[in-house]
Amino acid sequence: MIILHLAVGRTDAGRNGYFDMREGWREITEYRAIAVTSILIMISIGGFNFFGLSITRSVSATARSIIDTCRTLFIWIVSLGLGWETFKWLQIVGFALLVYGTFLFNDIVRPPLKACAKRRRAEPLLPEAPIEHN
Repeated sequence: MIILHLAVGRTDAGRNGYFDMREGWREITEYRAIAVTSILIMISIGGFNFFGLSITRSVSATARSIIDTCRTLFIWIVSLGLGWETFKWLQIVGFALLVYGTFLFNDIVRPPLKACAKRRRAEPLLPEAPIEHN
């Protein structure tokens, strides 16, 4: 952010834009709604990362990536409900592509063309024996 502020935000074209840190700080300090929303977003992201690590530790990284994909759907539905966005069919196509890519990456589905699929040897991530630290 600092690099973008220095490269873009301080220029005449970037002043009062997305990367102008002075303007951003002024808006946070003058408008309570922006400050509260910023804090809630930070708490939300921190909570998501905490619970994501907990899920990865107890279940698997595959489960976490699927939950992360569903988070995208949840945010989209909420923003539609609040009127922040309008419905577009292309977003449905994009979400379906996102889910399909997640399933491909996690080996839940196989690609339609066998030539595109490389067989990966299943190998354990950690050895079964306990790891000794000296």
